[in-house]
Amino acid sequence: MTYKYVDSNTKKDENVLSVDFAFSGDTTMEDAIEQIDTLVLNIDNDGDIDFNYHQPRMYSISHLSSILD
Repeated sequence: MTYKYVDSNTKKDENVLSVDFAFSGDTTMEDAIEQIDTLVLNIDNDGDIDFNYHQPRMYSISHLSSILD
């Protein structure tokens, strides 16, 4: 389910969509960010995709992950 709300604290006239990407348990945060950056860079933008930027905010690691410190 996707939730929608009006952010009355925003300082810009822009809408933000938060999207989850799930990776295997051995994927580090750095690798995940690199993969998403590559995905965005490889978009064939013929005008049908329109967003201002992307910004990683949080990386949730499973307690079962092999990359835990």
